[in-house]
Amino acid sequence: AFLDEMGATSYGVVRNPWDRMASLWRASAPGSTSFHAYMISGKFRHGDMDILTQPQQTWLEHVDHVMRYEMLEEQWDYWADRYGDLPVGPIPVINRSKNRAVPEWTSEEIDIVAQRFAVDIETYGYEGPS
Repeated sequence: AFLDEMGATSYGVVRNPWDRMASLWRASAPGSTSFHAYMISGKFRHGDMDILTQPQQTWLEHVDHVMRYEMLEEQWDYWADRYGDLPVGPIPVINRSKNRAVPEWTSEEIDIVAQRFAVDIETYGYEGPS
């Protein structure tokens, strides 16, 4: 790809698919629909061109190093030391959600995410909501 031709190293961050769907709901629908209604309606399936609702593997398959969002802060120094081209020090926090609450997951909701994002779950080793 282009970055390889330029001799650049690329990094990507993957997020737990269940946490990602909860975040999408919090950002787009909490006032208009319940979490359960959002999940069973398929409203998160906006189409092939909506990168937010596609499996993350879609845009991470050509990345050199993939880091987990859930462990980014605690492992940042490890990644910076291991690869040498990342800045050392704390990661600035920007746009942290004030409301991180998600209702208890139902088995139906867990299965919806498991089916929709099976490639992410398999590729990055996720097992369920955190």
